[in-house]
Formats: sequence, structure tokens, C-alpha cells
Amino acid sequence: MSETGLEGLLLKLSRAVEQSPSTVAITDPQGNLEYVNPKFTRLTGYSSSEVLGKNPRVLKSGDKGLEEYKNLWQTITSGKEWRGEFHNKKKNGEIYYEAASISPIRDPSGQTIGYVKVAEDITKRVELERLRDDLTHMIVHDLKNPLTGIFSAAELFMGGMLGELTPDQKKFMETIQVSSKKLNNLIMDLLDIRKMEDNKLVPNKEEFKSSELKPALNWVFSLAQKENKVVKLDLSDDLVIFADKNLLIRVLENFLTNGLKHTPPAGTITLKISPQNGQTLFEVTDNGEGIPAEYLDQVFDKFFKVEGQKLKTQIDTGLGLAFCKLAVEAMGGKIKVESKMGKGSRFYFSLPLK
Repeated sequence: MSETGLEGLLLKLSRAVEQSPSTVAITDPQGNLEYVNPKFTRLTGYSSSEVLGKNPRVLKSGDKGLEEYKNLWQTITSGKEWRGEFHNKKKNGEIYYEAASISPIRDPSGQTIGYVKVAEDITKRVELERLRDDLTHMIVHDLKNPLTGIFSAAELFMGGMLGELTPDQKKFMETIQVSSKKLNNLIMDLLDIRKMEDNKLVPNKEEFKSSELKPALNWVFSLAQKENKVVKLDLSDDLVIFADKNLLIRVLENFLTNGLKHTPPAGTITLKISPQNGQTLFEVTDNGEGIPAEYLDQVFDKFFKVEGQKLKTQIDTGLGLAFCKLAVEAMGGKIKVESKMGKGSRFYFSLPLK
């Protein structure tokens, strides 16, 4: 390339950085700022003369711990790229959020001569997510009280405490009970997902026998019967489990109802609980339509929803499977899924014994 051509390319690269909608900062090998682009100064409120020669910690809000900064520095000084988010403070004290990548800059011999940080301002996204979570939390709390009243009234009718019901009346009351239970689980999933994401939900783990799970799952059997499907239990009644019983029940309920949703009439969903290598293995399998391979990594994401010609029904895991993943991990396990189109799916996880 000619000198003129090289100069033109360097000028173009320089203008691209200067006009970039992302903040760009370059430091020396010690991490002190040598260059910041105009987007950096507009976002932070600092002029280039105020920050050049200083460490980027001038933007530090105090939200990120020393250990995180230590890990960041160890990553980039080892020659690797670091990606993450910062909770920073502008010159006027205003807080902002950015998603950033920091990489080493090397000379032709491979020696690190500095570091470059490229970041996107994600403040609006973070604020919207927080607003959504706050609204969700408020709504589910407001729903919980009337729902408890509906469920309690249905139990009184079904228990015969308010008089004998006709077969048709029992059928309607069963529908109310099942629907109330499903809505209650959705509300609890919303509340507990938020707690687990904020590390504010600590599992209350205890020892109990597998037979104690059966009564809590009766409503799922009723739901399966209404849909002309079968739910089978494959477990030993005296098998000892060490877990948070309430969290575990809700995980199994979510797995079973998810299996029911994607299994055709006359299909079978099986819950198997068995000892394995000093742990307890939980498996829920169905012979439904299955999940396309390209979606398997997404089924535990919040609000995941996929429609396609490959499926007769919509994959709409909503919050159920997202809750399952967080709950199992909180109890010391890890969820996995296997599936083949037209053959069914298998969701499984192991929990350690006491």
C-alpha cells in the first residue's frame, strides 16, 4: 500500500473512532488513559484533559467490588478479552450503565503496549428492565390475595363442607382448583425468580422421603386425566431426598405441566426419581412432539417463545423452566435437557445428598 493510501486509511480509522456512537478509551500498559473519543466526553461529562493520564477508576461508582476489578485486570494482562458491565458515575454524580469489552493492544512482536475499551451506554435498557421487574412484583403481589380466596373457597366446596356437590359441580370446582394452582405457581415463579437473581432466596434444605412428594402432585394427575393423558411416577417411597421440599415440588410441577402441554392425547409423562452415585437423580420424560435442536439452549431463558412449522404447539416456556433452572442451581444441581423431534423430551437434574 502506498504512503498516501496508508495515510488515507489511518485518517478514515481515526474519524471512525472519533465519530463512533460507542465510547472508546485507550490506556497505556499500566491502565492509565491515553485517549478518549468524543462520545466518552459527552457521556461522562469529563473533558479529555481532565481524564488523560488518570486511571479509568475516576468513573467508579463503588458498586463493583475490588475482586471483580482484580479479575478484570488478570484477564486482560494475561492477553485475553474481558466482557462485562460497569455501573459508573458521571462528573455530575449521575449514575450510568455500560456494556464493555476490554482487549490488549499488541505490537508486531506480540508485546502488550496498551489496552482498548469499547463500550455501549445501556442505561435506558437497565432502567426499563428494573421498571418492568418492579411493576411485575407489584402486580403479582396484588394478584396473590384474591387468588388465595378463590383457591380456599374451591377447597371448601370440594371438601363437602358447604354441602354435597353434583358431579357437574365437582367438575367445575376441579377446573377452578387446577386453574388457581397454575396461576399461583406462575405468581410464585415471578416472585422467586427475582429473589434468586438478586441472591435473596436461600433454599431451606432438609431430609424427607420421596413419598411426601405425591400428595402435592395430585392436581397434576387430575389435569392429565382431564386432557386424556397419563402421568406416571417411578420411585421408591422410602428414598431419602435432601432439598428444599417446596422448591423441589414446584420444579417437578413445572416439568410435568410442561410435558403435558407438549404431549398429545393418550401420551405419557413419567417422573422417575432414583439414587445415582451418591446423589438423587430426577427425570421427567414425555413422548410428545419434542423440541428442535436449535432451541435447546434457550428453553431455560425467561419469556422464551418460539413458533415454527416444525411444532404443532407453541414453545412458550414463559417463566416455568427459567424458575426451574434457578431453583435447581440454588439447591446445588444443574438442569439438562435432551429432545428429539417426534420422539419426546427428557428434562433431568441431580441433587447432592446431605
